[in-house]
Amino acid sequence: MKSWYKKFILVAFSLMLVLPLSVNAAGAAEKPTLTAEQISERLSEIGNSYEVGQLLSDEDAEFVKTYALKPASTGAIAPLSAKTGNFEGGLGYVELTGTVTVDLGIINNSISGNLMVRDSGQTYHKSMGSTAELRCFGVFGEGGTGIGLVYSKDYSNSGANVNYNKNVFSDGFTASVAYYTVDVRGLVDGNSFTATAN
Repeated sequence: MKSWYKKFILVAFSLMLVLPLSVNAAGAAEKPTLTAEQISERLSEIGNSYEVGQLLSDEDAEFVKTYALKPASTGAIAPLSAKTGNFEGGLGYVELTGTVTVDLGIINNSISGNLMVRDSGQTYHKSMGSTAELRCFGVFGEGGTGIGLVYSKDYSNSGANVNYNKNVFSDGFTASVAYYTVDVRGLVDGNSFTATAN
């Protein structure tokens, strides 16, 4: 009977040690559900918090890996394919429409865009325009264990006392890109609004 009692105590003690660890591990695996706007805001915040060539924190790198766009590979050695986003957004009577194309290669890359902001009521504004923020992240460190900012540029255009503004841009850049974000916003009279890709 004493051996049964010892086995019971040993099993109970073992369960007490293992059970809290498995509950914590299950709770740690759950990720909060984020909206598209929250994801976009956080990616923009991360992209604007670092200088080109700077390594991201582990937490920021994990967020970028999870939510940023990844180049679509068309083959093992072939250049990566271009991605075009058709953007729309608005604030009151002010509307933004247009496209942004990001074409990523192995090293040579390009971006082009054609964005139009207009007031559908044809009201003139003190300022009106748009901006497209491109943030590219690549692999850093020995063995490619880190993620860092490899390219960052804003493509903006605005006008004064206008009821429309066109932002046309084209640019080439050299970087090895693993993840990227494009944040398009309309600007009107000191306010900004997000345009989403559809």
